[in-house]
Formats: sequence, structure tokens, C-alpha cells
Amino acid sequence: MNIKYLVGNEKISNKPSIPFGSNELKFLNDLSIILKSDKYTKDKSDILSFSFWCRKKNLIKLGNDIINKNLRVGVGLIFHITPSNVPTNFLFSLILGLITGNSNIIKVPQRKFSEINIICNCLNKALRKNKKIQNRIAVVRYDDDFFTKKFSSICDARMIWGGDNTIQNLRKIETKPRNRDINFADRYSFVIIKADQILKLSQNKLVNLTNSFFNDTYKFDQNACTSPHLITWYGNRNNVSLAKKKFWNSLYEIVKKKYKITNFIANDKLNELYKLSINNGKLGKLISHENMIYRFQFDNVPLDNDKIRGKWGIFFETEIKSLSMINNFINEKYQTLTYFGFSKKVLENLVLKNKYRGIDRIVPIGSSMSLSLIWDGYDIKNFLTRNIEIK
Repeated sequence: MNIKYLVGNEKISNKPSIPFGSNELKFLNDLSIILKSDKYTKDKSDILSFSFWCRKKNLIKLGNDIINKNLRVGVGLIFHITPSNVPTNFLFSLILGLITGNSNIIKVPQRKFSEINIICNCLNKALRKNKKIQNRIAVVRYDDDFFTKKFSSICDARMIWGGDNTIQNLRKIETKPRNRDINFADRYSFVIIKADQILKLSQNKLVNLTNSFFNDTYKFDQNACTSPHLITWYGNRNNVSLAKKKFWNSLYEIVKKKYKITNFIANDKLNELYKLSINNGKLGKLISHENMIYRFQFDNVPLDNDKIRGKWGIFFETEIKSLSMINNFINEKYQTLTYFGFSKKVLENLVLKNKYRGIDRIVPIGSSMSLSLIWDGYDIKNFLTRNIEIK
């Protein structure tokens, strides 16, 4: 039974603090500076986005939403079980736990991602400058369920990022009677693009848009729950056909320049294409742009389409003539809707009218990975704090 502490040690506090406390803000601001200046983060745009988000100025702005007449403190000690396929997720989870006034034990993946080492080195540097919260953070790596049971038994809340099976298994583990779990389950995301608005774009604006789409999808090989798999085109057939050509050709040029296809990815992509073709008779025509982009064309979106996922640049497309047509396939698995060409008001009215069981986030293309205190439909700042009533 081996456990490695990448940050901190077994002497972890369970004492709550106030949300957005001065010690936490200073630590995170120091971390922001260290992340931004570290030589190993220069080509890690996902890590640099964290450095921007955890600046003191930004966190104070976020904190204004929670600092009100109610007395709030953290719940105590949070145990974070983070996903195995998104290496930077653990930092997001940690920041959420820390700014809401909690101590944190974070389990990171067994796979030794370079991003995890970079972030942990920066965390250790920031902690050396902020001794008051050194006993509030522990980042651990282990391969024995003994430690999952141990940490689950002492924590006051668990943040569980993983597939449905992972969540079901963790629910069987004994926890404190007042423990609260926040489960970020397996979700599905999609995008809606208004074709005639694509046709109006200048070349520069088109490149900016497709670069944003690249960041939403290729950055984590579509493994992130926010990455769209289904591309929904809105408009008449002629406009959609022209818009598709313009959009995908622009993306192809970006992928060629920015995406490195290793032998592993090339082999797995081929296997994935074979698997999709064999197991899903509902998939339509396949269009490829060399080995960079593959697009399956749906005539009708299958009801179980949330089970049909793309990786490494495999997408599924459909066309709609009215927004109400998405009602035919939206289910509770749907998490993030990214969009282009629509006003926020139109999308707000769509949700209010249909009251979907799915769709928890609606953001412009390029913002699917943006950090927020609202995630998967949970208000994190309320869930990870206690509201103490005084009359």
C-alpha cells in the first residue's frame, strides 16, 4: 500500500475557513504569478488559463457574489477524486475547494502527465511563501482503494470527477453521516452553428473562430466533458453546405499546424473509426480531411447519440432548420452547449420554453473550458460552504 504525496503531507487540517479569505487569495495570487513565469508552462495554454483565472483581482470579483449578509464558512475537509484523462482538472478542483474555505486532499491520476508535475512544482513553490495554508493542501497519487476508503471516512465532502461506474463504486464506500458528495458524472456536449453567420465572416474572423473550436476540442483530444462531439448546423441546405466547407477547411489548416498526431493517436484513431463503423449502423457518410478530421454525417440523430463519442478529431454532424429540432435528441446526459451566430436571448428563450433535463452550460465557441463557480448545474460556492443562520 504505497502513497506518494506530491504536495503536502498526511498532516492535513479539517478546520474550515471563510470563503475567499485573505490567506487563500494571497496564496492563489502567488500561484498565478509562479505558473505564469515558470519556464515549463510557456506552451501549456491550459495551465496559463489557470494562472489568469486565479489572479487576486479576478477572485475578489468572484467573491463579491458570496460575501453578503449571510455568514458562510467552508464545510471542512474535501476529498477530490479527479479524472484520469484530463491532467489539469485537479488544479481547478483544488481552487474551488480552497476559495470556498476548505482544506483539500486531491487524488491525481496514476498516469504521470507532465502537466501534473509542472503544477505540483508550482504549488510547492507557492506554499513555501504561504505557510499559513500549508496544512490545507495535499496532492496524492496511489493505486490502492485502501486510501480512497481512508480519505472518504474523514472528509466532510467529496468532489468526484469520473464516469458513471466510478461514481457508483464510490457511493458504496462509508462516509461521515453529514458528508456531501458532488458528482461530476459522464456528460455529453455539442455545438450549434448558424450557417449564414459563418458565410458573413472575414477570413481573419473565421480563423479566430476555428482556432477557438480547436481549443474546445483538440486540446484534450475531446476527452473533456465540455468538448463537443455533435456539430449541429442551423440553416437552409445551401447555406449549410457552403458554411461547412468554409469552416472545416479553415479548421483543417489549424490542425495541420498545431496538432501533433503520434503513432499512438494514429493507430487508436483508426481503431476507433473501425469500431464506430461496425457497432453503429446508424452512422451516415464519412468525410475525411487526411488524418486530421473525420466527420460522420447523421441524417437523423440517434436517440442514444450521447453514447457515440469522438476522439482525436472525429466528429458527428447533423443539420436542423429550426432550433426546436434539437428537442428530438437532448437528454439528461447533455452538459455544455457551445454556439456561434445566435444571441443569448434566443438561446435563453429556447431553454425556458423547453425546460430540458439536460444542458447545464451555454457558452460561445472557445469558452467551453472556461472556469466558473457554476459547473454541471451545481452552484459550487453554496455547495461547498455552510450557511450559518443568525437572527
